[in-house]
Amino acid sequence: MPYFTARDGASLYVRIVGRGRPLILLHGFGMHSAHWLPFIWPLRKEFRIIMPDMRGFGRSARVRHNQRSVLCNYAEDLDDILNALQLRSVNLAGISMGAFTALQYLRKFGTRRINAYLNIDQSPCVLNSEEWNHGLFGPQGRWKMPALARLHQQAKGYDPALSFDELPGHFRDRFHQELGDFIAFALEGPRQKAWVRRLCRYPAVAERILPGESWHAYLRCLGSYLEEDYDMRKLAASLNLPVYVLAGRRSEMYPWQGQRWLAENCPYGHFIPFERSGHLPMLDEPQRFVATLRQVFLEGSLARQADWQLGGIKAAS
Repeated sequence: MPYFTARDGASLYVRIVGRGRPLILLHGFGMHSAHWLPFIWPLRKEFRIIMPDMRGFGRSARVRHNQRSVLCNYAEDLDDILNALQLRSVNLAGISMGAFTALQYLRKFGTRRINAYLNIDQSPCVLNSEEWNHGLFGPQGRWKMPALARLHQQAKGYDPALSFDELPGHFRDRFHQELGDFIAFALEGPRQKAWVRRLCRYPAVAERILPGESWHAYLRCLGSYLEEDYDMRKLAASLNLPVYVLAGRRSEMYPWQGQRWLAENCPYGHFIPFERSGHLPMLDEPQRFVATLRQVFLEGSLARQADWQLGGIKAAS
């Protein structure tokens, strides 16, 4: 069955494709499991690929978060899926919010069941500060984060049970404008960014990009990012497994320098820069992305014990 029951009784959709070694892929904010399909199809004979729709997204869009921290919710949901499928040894990869979910899982449940981890364009620390400027939006976060904080604050005045159509028109417009701009940050080319921002001015089109039924989930995730301590830097040194950090050198969502920090501070970390990619390397360099998945999880995970004996994988410059 494609639906699995979480510990709170919620029914979560999980898409499973292929046969072979289990590989779990966690989608990012505003995405869902089907977005992986074009990129994992060539791997279906080598991997059993498990792709959850996390709460609030895809076919789990109507599933509410039941904790203040969405990352804790998602990490526990992942643990429940592993238990339901009786998986004791898996490869794990996540992009953006999915990557941070994976890090939260490793922080909460340890590395016992994970062979190797691929972190795709996600900083180990979300919020910027005087001593860390590699978080969300990098230097541009100084003006972008306050705008999102205002949207989140405004959303607190509306009943989560309301459908998107029941919300005031001015709020719906601002929702699509601000989150459309958020999505534009994920794209690499100026034309792509302008195209998304322009399309989000039209409600019918914006609804396709940012489905209104997920409005509360989007804002719960946003609020959690703004208010929770999403800093995994202390976790890095304890990750006693191969950690591959795939970063788009042109990413405006998370500067690559912070991601290289993660690779350099994991005992068995490896930095994989995608020179022509932004926040979505699977779109910008699709062939290399598929090849990297195969190389990391067919070859890299097999070398785990050798890597330990050699003292770890050195991060590239």
